Amino acid sequence: MIAPDGDAEGLSVFGRVAPLNDAQTTMQAPHGEVRIAPLGDRLEIAVYARGLEPGMHRTLVHGFADASPREARCPTRDADINDDGFVDLAEARLVAGIALIPLTADTVALRYESEYFPEAETWGVADFETRVRIDELAQAVRMRHETPLALETRVVLIHGVAEGTLLPPTVYAPAGLTPQEALPVACAELAPSSERLL
Repeated sequence: MIAPDGDAEGLSVFGRVAPLNDAQTTMQAPHGEVRIAPLGDRLEIAVYARGLEPGMHRTLVHGFADASPREARCPTRDADINDDGFVDLAEARLVAGIALIPLTADTVALRYESEYFPEAETWGVADFETRVRIDELAQAVRMRHETPLALETRVVLIHGVAEGTLLPPTVYAPAGLTPQEALPVACAELAPSSERLL
């Protein structure tokens, strides 16, 4: 799915949210769905997730920043290269790619440090919906990552467990994040969908 500058074909994408690292934490198994669909010159993005720890969850579209991106995949337990029992962000990136689009209140700004990621309430429900201009998002992604949107080749990673969750020191976290904030807990592989609207 890409934009009017030669990137967009009006393609809708859909993905089912599946748990990642849930057996190693105290939370429920996350589940839900991701839907992204064009509506005129806008892109409607929705993430409906259940079974998350209460609190904010960094939610981002990941993929490979190539001119013709190869398909990103959700990591499996096999991605745990250091065999510490967790698939951390560094290990997940090997199959899911880098963070391309943070799903925040200001998605087009591509602010990865944003405080406005989806927040799960007491019952573990985190619903996120936004609408952005397709051309603006496509331009922002091209400028930052030199890659098209190509959403049908991307995945959505949801991060974050409770701060009190015990994790081994080998669990990677980028600067500014705790390992608990950075740990991937769910993933959805995006694929073409026949649905035109959310």
